[in-house]
Amino acid sequence: MTKAICAVLFVLALLLYAQPIPAAEIRIAGEKKIQLKSPPVDLAVSMNGNWIYALTREGDILVYSGDGKLAGRVEIGETGGRIRVGPSEDVILLTSPEKNFVRVVTLDFVKDIRSEGSPFKGSRDAPVVITEFSGFQCPHCAALAPVLRQIHERYPNRVKIVFKNFLLKNHRFGAMAAAAALAADHQGAFWPFHDRLFENGNELNDEKIRKISLDLGLNQEKFVRDMRHPDTMRQIGRDFEDAQKAGVKGVPSVFVNGRIVKDRSLEGITSMIEEEFKRSSIIEEKCLECTEPTNQ
Repeated sequence: MTKAICAVLFVLALLLYAQPIPAAEIRIAGEKKIQLKSPPVDLAVSMNGNWIYALTREGDILVYSGDGKLAGRVEIGETGGRIRVGPSEDVILLTSPEKNFVRVVTLDFVKDIRSEGSPFKGSRDAPVVITEFSGFQCPHCAALAPVLRQIHERYPNRVKIVFKNFLLKNHRFGAMAAAAALAADHQGAFWPFHDRLFENGNELNDEKIRKISLDLGLNQEKFVRDMRHPDTMRQIGRDFEDAQKAGVKGVPSVFVNGRIVKDRSLEGITSMIEEEFKRSSIIEEKCLECTEPTNQ
């Protein structure tokens, strides 16, 4: 009996102390109006607050950034119902009272990633651009290198592969390796240097990096000067800025025409490349239709 009374008192105490403390006053701390192009049927916000999704009467999803800027519009053909965000911010759940199913839509957030000034191989004006954020002491990045080499061999003129550095704190010689590879680029040896760095990723140190430069026959005075040049550090800094804007959290991170690659196998990347080829050919066909002369 005593135990039962104690249990009841304990629960009452919890309820008493769990009551919210009332504020003396509640004020509006801020307000912002997001102007929609049409009245929304429903709204949803991603868990991290990065994206706001508005389902319109016309059956479109208007995607807004967290600060209210329109990022894009997706045609889905759903003219009613409700919208919810799934387990990740790129998964949208659509339901309708008239239909006995849930539509799961996965969105592609295409990033605009600059490539100017970064080492690349392939045609400068290739229709498909692969951007890789990588680190020379990352074993997973080293494993990806031969995959991208096969991609280049398969599409030497139709795919441009761009390399960008993403330094990690636990990679002691990562910054030095990145600077050395960019310095080698000034002597036309970025990719051979890139390959040798990955081959020796577990053993990288000052002496190993210097030996690679000697083995490749680089002008040592110019190599050291370019390694230490402020422009080299600025390039590494720009790569990091680009990574942050693209939402990169770790390496390797690969994008095909701005679309994040989730399957980094040869088959997975090739599939995305072929999708981009088809998309560009459809766009070209539409452009030709628009420019065809009409009979008066």
